[in-house]
Amino acid sequence: MPDVEAKPPLMTIILIAVLVFNVLGIGLSEIQRRQLGQQSFLAVLELRDIEKQRLAQQTVELDRIRNLIDDVDQRINKVQIVLESGPIALQVKGIEARVNALQIKMEEASTSK
Repeated sequence: MPDVEAKPPLMTIILIAVLVFNVLGIGLSEIQRRQLGQQSFLAVLELRDIEKQRLAQQTVELDRIRNLIDDVDQRINKVQIVLESGPIALQVKGIEARVNALQIKMEEASTSK
């Protein structure tokens, strides 16, 4: 009979221990869930900051490229002005006339075949 009376307190102790471990597990799981939520929130904030920095860098780069394009455009305009006026203009017109004459001869030769 002593064995029969000893089992219920042992079972009770085991059940209480399992219950305590279960409560501890639930508590730790909740703590972990909150930490993961906080980490994901911080990661989103960090990504926003990185995106803002990237956009600022792109704006600076875009302004630099626009300035380069404006500079190249001004140089092209200066070259066109020089080509359209002055002694070089006559040489360019002569070259264009020779190129046009050559194109006409090539077209005539290809159509006569």
